Amino acid sequence: MDKKYFFMTIGLTILGTAILFFYSDHFRAFTAEQARKINVLQESPIVPNVTFEDSKGESFTLSEYQGKYVLATFFYATCGDVCPVVEMNFNKIYSSLPKRILRDKLHFISISFDPKRDTPEMLEHHRELYEADGVNWRIATVPDQKELKLLLKMAGVIVIPIENGFEHNAAFYLIDPKGRLIQIYDYNSPDKVVEELNLRVK
Repeated sequence: MDKKYFFMTIGLTILGTAILFFYSDHFRAFTAEQARKINVLQESPIVPNVTFEDSKGESFTLSEYQGKYVLATFFYATCGDVCPVVEMNFNKIYSSLPKRILRDKLHFISISFDPKRDTPEMLEHHRELYEADGVNWRIATVPDQKELKLLLKMAGVIVIPIENGFEHNAAFYLIDPKGRLIQIYDYNSPDKVVEELNLRVK
């Protein structure tokens, strides 16, 4: 092989690797979804104190959980694709954690981003379907569109309207006792989430 060609190839390989290293955040972000998670978590953003409406028609805010962790998901009730998997795995996490943690340290919220269709009645059906207790695990939506958009933007949740539904990403979102988003978990790894929560939330 020609030496000039050889060294040029080596140089391009090194340059390409350096570019990949830089733009993948030290090889951690190889997909848009991974990059989204990294970008969100680098800032540990404060979660906006939006007003929720739950399946009982009662209003509440995240400030009520100050001093406690909150694990959240985002969904819409008529979703027949990823949402059922997310909520079933959410139930698995909820059912696997010690009762004392759920009572004193950690609360669950499933958040609908479809407030027009997800009325309290629809949310109540969702609550019953996934066996949420409505107290330590609440099913809710954000009626105010401006507040909802702010919350989705903060969490990096992408919601694209399509015919009769939405395209959206999915994950579990951990908010710390100070109201900061500190972790985004893969929704397909409930056992890992349980393991980490048992270590983190004591």
